Amino acid sequence: MRVAAEYERPVPPLDLPHDDAGVEDVARSGAVRLFVEQARRVRPDFTLTGENTTDVAEICRRLDGLPLAIELAAGRIKLLSPHALLTRLDKALDLKASGVGRPTRQQTLRDTIAWSYDLLTPLQQAVFRRLGVFAGGADLDAIAAVCDDLLDGDDPLDVVGELVDASLATVIEEAQEPRIGMLVTVRAYAYDQLQADGELAAVQRRHANYFCAVADDMWSLRHGPQQQVAQQRIETELDNLREVLAWALGSGTGAEPDPERVALGERLCQTFAWVWLGGGYFEEARHWLERCIGLPREAPDLVHVENLARLGHIVSIQGDFIRSRELAEASIDIARGFGDSRELVVGLAVLAVACWDTGDIEGARRAFEEGHAMVRRVADRSLTAVLLTDIAYFESEQGNHDRSQQLIAEVLEICVDIGDTEFATLAELSMITSLFKTGNVAEAHLRSQDAIDPVLTCRDPFMLIGFARSHADILFETGDLDAAVRLLGSAAVMQERIGIKDPPAAEAQVQGLLLRCQVAMAAVDFQRAYQAGQAIMVEDLLVEMKDH
Repeated sequence: MRVAAEYERPVPPLDLPHDDAGVEDVARSGAVRLFVEQARRVRPDFTLTGENTTDVAEICRRLDGLPLAIELAAGRIKLLSPHALLTRLDKALDLKASGVGRPTRQQTLRDTIAWSYDLLTPLQQAVFRRLGVFAGGADLDAIAAVCDDLLDGDDPLDVVGELVDASLATVIEEAQEPRIGMLVTVRAYAYDQLQADGELAAVQRRHANYFCAVADDMWSLRHGPQQQVAQQRIETELDNLREVLAWALGSGTGAEPDPERVALGERLCQTFAWVWLGGGYFEEARHWLERCIGLPREAPDLVHVENLARLGHIVSIQGDFIRSRELAEASIDIARGFGDSRELVVGLAVLAVACWDTGDIEGARRAFEEGHAMVRRVADRSLTAVLLTDIAYFESEQGNHDRSQQLIAEVLEICVDIGDTEFATLAELSMITSLFKTGNVAEAHLRSQDAIDPVLTCRDPFMLIGFARSHADILFETGDLDAAVRLLGSAAVMQERIGIKDPPAAEAQVQGLLLRCQVAMAAVDFQRAYQAGQAIMVEDLLVEMKDH
């Protein structure tokens, strides 16, 4: 009411259990304790069990830990099991209080939010509705882009501040720019109002256009000195970008796809592929790329060409080496109709790796050589560094170490010029492998230790697994068997978790190293070290080894 004697007392959401929490940890969270307390008011024998704990925890998460929402939901336990209640939470806003003693505006969560919404000015209501289109929050620039016709060029900060004061928006703490979010239940109400007001389609398009522009901008920075900034920005906006993909490409059912939306979604897949690969989001990447290439189109373009090749790369990582080759060949066949292009180079690189993975060494060499010649003609220096890094590793595996080291030197020179620290790190790892294979174990060990920090900075799961294995090989040769086995155990868990499948040659190398460790160690020591590695993340284990 904002009178002199009044003061605000925020009621924050209750603490929620972690996703992997056990029964005891779930029972200790404030949100679950409130749920159990309220459930026992209507069903005195209610208790947490091994069967219902997961459902109760998820109910509390879906309700944002909001005390009112949890109380309303728990009141339904008289009739519904936790699992049945969870399946009905799409109607959480309409859960009605089963007891008495609440004012009308608090009989349902929707009533509570609607009461606050009705107190807003028309401009505040309009901005509130549009905030419902954002997933995972938004910065002020994004809000301005989606609401510019409402704000007439004014800063959105004042209006957003009023929504925060009304508890209809939240400020997400960020290191630099403020980020505005909404509780899931509040966002659901805003989204419903946006749809009811007939604004949804137009606002979704504004949202999509803005975040596609963000993805394009970050894609252009992915191989330069700003690559870490670009990666962080994209990771911050992952939920919004996923919303755009769902809007543009849909689920594959329903009405005929909108060609403009499809084109936007295909472009987003192209510019998003580096994030999927670098973050280990392989299943997500496969879902959307499969959707892309399966949509009808009048004629394929170079975006389609690259998406075919990127899908080939993804399925190769997941162990589908034959399909990877088929997709790469399909990409190349279409790309040749456009002449020399960076997209054709990408297709040739994927084909080369697919041939290599299936044992066709000559096919791999031909594809690498054609790609090498073409990348010089298209004059894309970052793509040149990517391709030469692959070729250098290939040559090293074939025993051509002098050639491998020449290529690595060229890659490092390019990376210094363009400021690409990630591929400089990859090139250095290839150099370490080449040195190790030529018997320079001491130098390889020293450089491998020095590479730990750059590898951790890159945060690329594929790189982490490969480095953990190569470092384990070096540690074995230097006599640190325990550390080698722990690294192999940790890498195996990470590999299974993110869904990487080795090609036969790589699998044979890993199994060979494990066998050498088993022969060199007592069985009990090997088992203890391997299990210890399985219990710790690769990143943490590498930090530990760096410090010792």
